[in-house]
Amino acid sequence: MDEIIRFLFFSPFVAGGFLLAGFLYAGMIFWFRKGWNNLETFEKECDTPEEKVTVIIPCFNEEKNLPALIRSLEKQNYPSDLTEIILVDDRSADHTWEIMQKAARDHATYKVFRNKGRGKKEALLTAVKKSSGLLILTTDADARPGPEWISVLVAFRQQTGCGFIAGPVSSPPGKSFLSRFRSLEFYSLVGAGTGAAGTGHPLYCNGANLTYEKKLLENTADPLKNNIRSGDDVFLLHTVKSKHPGTVRFLKSVKATVTVSEKPGFGAFFRQRTRWASKSPGYRDSDTILTALVVFCLNLFITGSFLAGIFQPARFVWTFILLLIKSIPDYLLLREVTSFFGVTQLMKDFPASQLLYPFYLTATALAGLFSFAFRKDQKR
Repeated sequence: MDEIIRFLFFSPFVAGGFLLAGFLYAGMIFWFRKGWNNLETFEKECDTPEEKVTVIIPCFNEEKNLPALIRSLEKQNYPSDLTEIILVDDRSADHTWEIMQKAARDHATYKVFRNKGRGKKEALLTAVKKSSGLLILTTDADARPGPEWISVLVAFRQQTGCGFIAGPVSSPPGKSFLSRFRSLEFYSLVGAGTGAAGTGHPLYCNGANLTYEKKLLENTADPLKNNIRSGDDVFLLHTVKSKHPGTVRFLKSVKATVTVSEKPGFGAFFRQRTRWASKSPGYRDSDTILTALVVFCLNLFITGSFLAGIFQPARFVWTFILLLIKSIPDYLLLREVTSFFGVTQLMKDFPASQLLYPFYLTATALAGLFSFAFRKDQKR
């Protein structure tokens, strides 16, 4: 064991690889921070609403969330005669369908359908085929948009002429450390994703706040990669980025922010992040692949050096060096992102979260890759 550890952590070749991963990561995060600052905040609402929009919400066992979402949509200040809301039931086993039907009876703007296939991607495609608006907005049943949500998104589209808009998503923390850790990680993803877009190289987005032209789905074969369980938002972004370069924009706006609720409990949190990681083998976007490799390698090296230090404490030096290289740019980016969303209190948990994050990311990444390989073998 001593010889293996000595080779892995003290050979010049491996040591150079460790430092290379660390400095590549630091440079990447500093670049994302520059991209974040390059994006101007946009809070203008639509003065001349003319375009009809369709809001699509896929629903699976959402009886607890739907009533609050419906109330949020009722408060939108965009004209109701230019708004169509489509709810799609994805084979729910609770009272979701009944709540949807009541919404359609009470509001002329609502249309409800059952998913013709199975899963969120099929539900989205079902709704797009039924939509009458040329501009599609998507959100989730557990999301809460503010009253200016639609109006700001339409105004941004009018000003920029872009065909695909990724809107901001926030996730307020709870009282527990797990909840604060989850929120801090969530805002790091928001900052990196928005910052990457600010550099002209968008990586990923959140389906809880997307706007795009209907024709982008209609004119593209398999835009959501239906053979992969999750990732409808990211795969659509990559498709549009590849086939329609220049049409993707990220909106940095408080008024257009959609708030999502957290998944309760560590098990639900871990499964969600594992599911996110499981779609990575399906990526074909070079920017995203390179970013994922750098992030995974650095966190794997930190985890490995820590485990080696358990056997030989002197090896903890690599854990310290890599954590220091990682933490400085992370802190600077997260400080700006949490300030923008008004959750700067989360930064008190930054030191503890940085210590835990490499182990969490390594575990979820490996679990996600294993999950993808297992599902692939099952299909053979």
